[in-house]
Amino acid sequence: MDDLPTAKRRRKEKEPTNLRSFDPPPRLRPPEYQAHDFTVVPQPPGMQSVMESDAGPLYSTEEYAYNKRGYRFVPCVPRPSMNALKYTAAEAPPFQARMSYEDRNKTHMLLSADATVISTQAGFRSARANVFVNEGTWYYEVKILRGNDSELGDAHIRAGFTRREATMEGPVGCDGYGYGIRDVGGDKVHLSRPKKFMDESFKTGDVIGFEITIPHRSSYTPNYFRDRYPIRYKGHLFFEVLDYTPTKPMDELLTPLSVLKKKREGIDHFHPQTIPDSYIRVYKNGKDMGNAFEDLYEFLPPASKFNTPFDKRTFDDGQLGYYPTVSVFKGGVAKVNFGPDFDYPPKNKLIRPICERYDEQIGEDVALDVIDQVDFEIQDAKEQPALTKSHQQIEQRPETTPAVDA
Repeated sequence: MDDLPTAKRRRKEKEPTNLRSFDPPPRLRPPEYQAHDFTVVPQPPGMQSVMESDAGPLYSTEEYAYNKRGYRFVPCVPRPSMNALKYTAAEAPPFQARMSYEDRNKTHMLLSADATVISTQAGFRSARANVFVNEGTWYYEVKILRGNDSELGDAHIRAGFTRREATMEGPVGCDGYGYGIRDVGGDKVHLSRPKKFMDESFKTGDVIGFEITIPHRSSYTPNYFRDRYPIRYKGHLFFEVLDYTPTKPMDELLTPLSVLKKKREGIDHFHPQTIPDSYIRVYKNGKDMGNAFEDLYEFLPPASKFNTPFDKRTFDDGQLGYYPTVSVFKGGVAKVNFGPDFDYPPKNKLIRPICERYDEQIGEDVALDVIDQVDFEIQDAKEQPALTKSHQQIEQRPETTPAVDA
């Protein structure tokens, strides 16, 4: 595999001039196969038992390709049948909706063997699911196995939804990219500002349900582009994927307007685009507590932006949306249930269990694989004559005899 550091590898690709905002970036050509690539099968990270919970043992994980600012990692495998792509994404077991191995705090997060139970011994740490919502009405549950219980120490839980830009080093709702509910007082939290919502706390034994609705936007025409490059890491194969990053205007929403105005006279807060009629509804032990959040912030481009040093244009890589996210604090233990068998099933039968997104996402990714394969084949066919002509010119170049001094 190409061992060139990430930044230098991408900067090798010269940015063409006069690009429109919807022109695709230069294609990152995959490296040639290595023989041992064909023996690699996606696997979970190595696990070591650390503590017991009501749901069984919880494990710390060995060094793995964890997402970091501006980059995310997706397991992949060689795919000779797609000669232009060469590699495609693959799933690590268990093959189900669960918490992500890559998209979580990497140092203090504990997982169950099936990655549906999480905990930590440290301060707030978060984990995102491996499924996301970009349209429709969906539901999942979080069971509090340990949290907000004076007899069990200082353990706490928060849960909700986040976008990919949201940090996993703090609780859900600590920035503008997530919406969460906290166990203390049942407050809703967004932009790190708790607000009254349920008027009652939740604790060990409670089940909190989350329903999210994102209406279809008929005016949006997807412009998909996937910036993926296969790398080898610790015996695994991953796609290194350019990821969306927080923007300064969104970060400034955390700063009180009075403070901003002291820094810059006449400034006003940025007003993010919203999704009309979208909402997050919360249930406690099956009881409808109402809408916690409405008109959620938009996630489609240009609301989401790539790491700008590499590309200032805006693209949808096919995995933009809101991800179920759970945060744990000092011994808090939570179990996610993505369905279909819920403790408190929604009465509205049109609400879908979010587990169904798992197979849908695989289908969407395969469809984009086929599109990319055809597109790259066309690109290769156009470039091949020029490459052949260049090689012929080199081969036909007359040999020169070095001058010899008399």
